[in-house]
Amino acid sequence: MNSSISRYSNEKNELINRINFHKKELIAIGLANGLNHPLTISQSQKLDELILQYQKLISISNDDNLFI
Repeated sequence: MNSSISRYSNEKNELINRINFHKKELIAIGLANGLNHPLTISQSQKLDELILQYQKLISISNDDNLFI
């Protein structure tokens, strides 16, 4: 049980770090190229995917906690 909590915590922290990195990248790309530029849109989509992964991870964790 403890190892699954640790794995969840590590995965959660890794996703948060990746989200924050891509958020900063998105801002820089958007400022440099404009909001409608293909690079900005691509970076935004990458960020969306990471946020979705994070939300799924949190949702699974919350579902698991219902049975504890």
